[in-house]
Amino acid sequence: MILEPIGRKISLLSGKVRQVDCALLKVIFINTCFLIAIDLIFKNYTEQISIDYYLYLSALVNGVVVSLVVYFSYLFIICAIKKEPNPLKYIAYRYKDLLTLHRFIPACTFLCLFLLTSGLYTSLKVSIPIINSFSWDVAFTELDRYLHFGYDPWVLTHKLASSPYATLVINILYNLWFFVFWTFLVLLSFSESSTKYHAILTFNLCWLVNGILFAILFSSAGPCFFLNLPDGDGTFTPLIDILSKQDEYLHSKGIEFGVAALKVQDYIWNNYERGTMEIGAGISAFPSMHVSIATLMAITCYEVNKKLGLLAWLYTFIILFGSVHLGWHYAVDGYFSLVSTVLIWIIVKSIIKKAN
Repeated sequence: MILEPIGRKISLLSGKVRQVDCALLKVIFINTCFLIAIDLIFKNYTEQISIDYYLYLSALVNGVVVSLVVYFSYLFIICAIKKEPNPLKYIAYRYKDLLTLHRFIPACTFLCLFLLTSGLYTSLKVSIPIINSFSWDVAFTELDRYLHFGYDPWVLTHKLASSPYATLVINILYNLWFFVFWTFLVLLSFSESSTKYHAILTFNLCWLVNGILFAILFSSAGPCFFLNLPDGDGTFTPLIDILSKQDEYLHSKGIEFGVAALKVQDYIWNNYERGTMEIGAGISAFPSMHVSIATLMAITCYEVNKKLGLLAWLYTFIILFGSVHLGWHYAVDGYFSLVSTVLIWIIVKSIIKKAN
């Protein structure tokens, strides 16, 4: 009789472990299948394309180390606020909890899968013009005008946010996307929420489906590079002129950050001309990965916490607005990313639910 409650607890625990194992195995299997399939699809281009799956290894390791240090600092501050009598013991306990097998193994698996996914993504992104030349920019420009009643979307964004300071804030929030998505990835990987399994798989599939397959199929460079294209013209020169003037104004006021997007765009184009393989290299406008990943973060956050989710959705629309405002993307790049990411999420969620 005494052993019955213990037996029930063990049974429940083993059931949860089996569910986790099944979901994790499905994530590994599906992610790996996509990696292999995409690699095989572009096998014909192997003489021209170099795929480096470990391109982001050092960046990933550094990111994890920094995250652990930040977590230590956070715990230290908590100890100071709570006046913990034994702060080191408290911190050690929290780290031990973080590194338990049921959290540590899925987290390491997710980060390894992201390492391989991001390496393949950047390798093929750099090679997009080799596989399929930039040929959709004119079509997306015309589609943007059709959807926005004859206006270029950037004209509308600069009417709504015409101040150089507004552009500065938008640019800062846009650049923060890298920090936000890394924080999201780490917290989600180590969380105990069951949501993490379909969220992480959706995260990686967004890079593979949106970032590679659709990007190659609808190869485009974006408004900021439009003038440099063989069939490009001065359509977006007024936008670049506005951003340049705002950049000069901000510098004249002692704000060195200025419109940083202009410098990054120059850096990326120079990399493209040299054909170098670097972290963050490559040119691709459609679909917008900034919007795609921001959408995924918003969906995930809304499932976990409604208020946080609403804040994340607000950030998603700022990213969409900023992608057009700063000349990175056509509006349709972001619209498509919103829809495709939601569809990927729905499909993946149904698959993972079956696993449980």
